[in-house]
Amino acid sequence: MSETIISIEGTPSAPQSAPLNSTTSSRQAQETKVRVTVRELISWREFPTAVDSRRTEKRHPFPYPIFLTPINESRELLVDETFVVIGKHLSELGVDFYFDQPLPCRRLVASFETGESGWLGLDLELTWCRFTRYGLYNNGGRFLQVTDSPFSGAQLGSG
Repeated sequence: MSETIISIEGTPSAPQSAPLNSTTSSRQAQETKVRVTVRELISWREFPTAVDSRRTEKRHPFPYPIFLTPINESRELLVDETFVVIGKHLSELGVDFYFDQPLPCRRLVASFETGESGWLGLDLELTWCRFTRYGLYNNGGRFLQVTDSPFSGAQLGSG
């Protein structure tokens, strides 16, 4: 079986000689874009009240499928290795979810189905994983930037 690989045309990392304020403003711009995009995702779903906790970001329950596509070291999407997880919480800067095994990759594209609007894609960096007493792994990470979902224009389950 051949492996489908798609190159990611994301924002290149800043050159080493770039001034600190240039890199900082670029990160802030990407963070703002991620926040606005996730707010739109939250508005498309009926959410219960956000979870209050010691965290600085409000977390919203998100018990919906999330399609995760691994990104390899060359920043290419491994579309044939896409898998589905069940969301737990969603905040403006990250997500946590359940899966039945530990994940070998740290960088993925998280694709969220948005109904008639299509798909929303976010670069996700996994930062933690815990084994639960129910036999599942609870994983979480932060969104790095808005990106194209590999499912834009596709209808899953129609074949």
